[in-house]
Amino acid sequence: MKMRVLWVVLALALFPVVVSSQMPGRGPRWGAGAEERGCSPVEALELTEAQRQAVQHLDAQFRARALRRWEELAVKRHEIQALLRNPEAEQSLIRSKAAEMVELQNEMHQQMLDHQLEMRSILRPDQIRRWCAGADGLFFSRQRRGAHGAH
Repeated sequence: MKMRVLWVVLALALFPVVVSSQMPGRGPRWGAGAEERGCSPVEALELTEAQRQAVQHLDAQFRARALRRWEELAVKRHEIQALLRNPEAEQSLIRSKAAEMVELQNEMHQQMLDHQLEMRSILRPDQIRRWCAGADGLFFSRQRRGAHGAH
Protein backbone atom coordinates (compact mmCIF):
# COMPACT_ATOMS: atom_id res chain seq x y z
CA MET A 1 0.00 0.00 0.00
CA LYS A 2 2.80 2.42 0.91
CA MET A 3 4.55 1.55 -2.34
CA ARG A 4 1.42 2.43 -4.33
CA VAL A 5 1.13 5.80 -2.58
CA LEU A 6 4.83 6.40 -3.25
CA TRP A 7 4.27 5.76 -6.97
CA VAL A 8 1.32 8.17 -7.06
CA VAL A 9 3.35 10.86 -5.30
CA LEU A 10 6.31 10.27 -7.61
CA ALA A 11 4.09 10.47 -10.69
CA LEU A 12 2.53 13.68 -9.42
CA ALA A 13 5.95 15.15 -8.77
CA LEU A 14 7.30 14.25 -12.21
CA PHE A 15 4.21 15.14 -14.25
CA PRO A 16 4.76 18.94 -14.02
CA VAL A 17 8.28 18.48 -15.41
CA VAL A 18 6.99 16.52 -18.38
CA VAL A 19 4.13 18.96 -18.93
CA SER A 20 6.38 22.02 -18.72
CA SER A 21 8.53 20.66 -21.52
CA GLN A 22 5.45 20.94 -23.77
CA MET A 23 4.71 24.55 -22.89
CA PRO A 24 5.65 27.60 -25.01
CA GLY A 25 9.32 28.40 -25.20
CA ARG A 26 10.37 25.10 -23.63
CA GLY A 27 12.22 22.21 -25.14
CA PRO A 28 13.46 21.95 -28.71
CA ARG A 29 11.85 23.72 -31.61
CA TRP A 30 8.86 21.70 -32.81
CA GLY A 31 9.66 19.52 -35.74
CA ALA A 32 13.35 19.54 -34.84
CA GLY A 33 14.94 16.26 -35.86
CA ALA A 34 12.08 15.35 -38.17
CA GLU A 35 14.45 14.92 -41.08
CA GLU A 36 16.37 12.31 -39.09
CA ARG A 37 13.14 10.33 -38.73
CA GLY A 38 12.44 10.55 -42.46
CA CYS A 39 9.37 12.73 -42.09
CA SER A 40 8.42 16.41 -42.25
CA PRO A 41 6.58 18.81 -39.96
CA VAL A 42 3.21 19.87 -41.33
CA GLU A 43 4.46 23.28 -42.51
CA ALA A 44 7.06 21.62 -44.74
CA LEU A 45 4.40 19.66 -46.64
CA GLU A 46 3.73 22.32 -49.28
CA LEU A 47 0.24 23.09 -48.03
CA THR A 48 -2.24 24.87 -50.25
CA GLU A 49 -3.70 28.10 -48.93
CA ALA A 50 -6.94 26.29 -48.07
CA GLN A 51 -4.96 23.66 -46.17
CA ARG A 52 -2.98 26.35 -44.30
CA GLN A 53 -6.19 28.03 -43.21
CA ALA A 54 -7.74 24.72 -42.18
CA VAL A 55 -4.63 23.83 -40.13
CA GLN A 56 -4.66 27.27 -38.48
CA HIS A 57 -8.33 26.87 -37.58
CA LEU A 58 -7.79 23.32 -36.30
CA ASP A 59 -4.80 24.41 -34.22
CA ALA A 60 -6.71 27.35 -32.73
CA GLN A 61 -9.57 25.07 -31.70
CA PHE A 62 -7.18 22.51 -30.26
CA ARG A 63 -5.25 25.13 -28.26
CA ALA A 64 -8.47 26.51 -26.78
CA ARG A 65 -9.63 23.05 -25.69
CA ALA A 66 -6.19 22.07 -24.43
CA LEU A 67 -5.83 25.29 -22.45
CA ARG A 68 -9.04 24.52 -20.56
CA ARG A 69 -7.73 21.05 -19.73
CA TRP A 70 -4.34 22.45 -18.62
CA GLU A 71 -6.14 24.82 -16.28
CA GLU A 72 -8.27 22.00 -14.85
CA LEU A 73 -5.18 19.86 -14.44
CA ALA A 74 -3.35 22.63 -12.56
CA VAL A 75 -6.29 22.96 -10.16
CA LYS A 76 -6.32 19.20 -9.56
CA ARG A 77 -2.57 19.19 -9.00
CA HIS A 78 -2.91 21.92 -6.35
CA GLU A 79 -5.79 20.07 -4.70
CA ILE A 80 -3.75 16.89 -4.48
CA GLN A 81 -0.75 18.74 -3.09
CA ALA A 82 -2.95 20.33 -0.43
CA LEU A 83 -4.39 16.93 0.49
CA LEU A 84 -0.96 15.32 0.65
CA ARG A 85 0.20 18.06 3.02
CA ASN A 86 -2.86 17.66 5.22
CA PRO A 87 -2.07 15.05 7.89
CA GLU A 88 -5.80 14.47 8.45
CA ALA A 89 -6.68 13.84 4.79
CA GLU A 90 -7.86 10.32 4.16
CA GLN A 91 -6.09 8.16 1.61
CA SER A 92 -9.35 7.46 -0.16
CA LEU A 93 -9.84 11.18 -0.82
CA ILE A 94 -6.26 11.54 -2.08
CA ARG A 95 -6.74 8.54 -4.36
CA SER A 96 -10.01 9.95 -5.63
CA LYS A 97 -8.36 13.27 -6.55
CA ALA A 98 -5.48 11.40 -8.19
CA ALA A 99 -8.00 9.41 -10.24
CA GLU A 100 -9.63 12.67 -11.36
CA MET A 101 -6.23 13.93 -12.45
CA VAL A 102 -5.50 10.73 -14.38
CA GLU A 103 -8.88 11.05 -16.11
CA LEU A 104 -8.02 14.60 -17.20
CA GLN A 105 -4.67 13.39 -18.53
CA ASN A 106 -6.44 10.66 -20.48
CA GLU A 107 -8.84 13.22 -21.93
CA MET A 108 -5.87 15.34 -23.01
CA HIS A 109 -4.30 12.37 -24.78
CA GLN A 110 -7.61 11.69 -26.51
CA GLN A 111 -7.77 15.33 -27.63
CA MET A 112 -4.27 15.02 -29.09
CA LEU A 113 -5.27 11.91 -31.01
CA ASP A 114 -8.46 13.59 -32.25
CA HIS A 115 -6.37 16.56 -33.40
CA GLN A 116 -4.06 14.31 -35.40
CA LEU A 117 -6.98 12.44 -36.94
CA GLU A 118 -8.53 15.74 -37.98
CA MET A 119 -5.16 16.86 -39.37
CA ARG A 120 -5.13 13.73 -41.54
CA SER A 121 -8.46 14.79 -43.02
CA ILE A 122 -6.85 18.04 -44.18
CA LEU A 123 -3.78 16.49 -45.77
CA ARG A 124 -3.52 14.68 -49.09
CA PRO A 125 -2.36 11.02 -49.05
CA ASP A 126 1.15 11.95 -50.23
CA GLN A 127 1.38 14.56 -47.45
CA ILE A 128 0.17 12.09 -44.83
CA ARG A 129 2.93 9.67 -45.81
CA ARG A 130 5.60 12.38 -45.29
CA TRP A 131 4.03 13.99 -42.19
CA CYS A 132 5.64 13.51 -38.77
CA ALA A 133 2.41 12.73 -36.95
CA GLY A 134 2.71 13.53 -33.28
CA ALA A 135 5.85 15.63 -33.68
CA ASP A 136 4.14 18.90 -34.47
CA GLY A 137 4.35 20.40 -30.99
CA LEU A 138 0.62 20.11 -30.42
CA PHE A 139 0.56 22.06 -27.20
CA PHE A 140 0.69 25.80 -27.70
CA SER A 141 3.11 25.79 -30.58
CA ARG A 142 4.07 29.40 -31.16
CA GLN A 143 6.43 28.36 -33.93
CA ARG A 144 3.53 26.85 -35.86
CA ARG A 145 1.58 30.11 -35.77
CA GLY A 146 4.36 31.92 -37.56
CA ALA A 147 4.78 29.16 -40.10
CA HIS A 148 1.12 29.28 -41.07
CA GLY A 149 0.93 33.05 -41.05
CA ALA A 150 -1.40 33.43 -38.09
CA HIS A 151 -0.90 36.12 -35.49
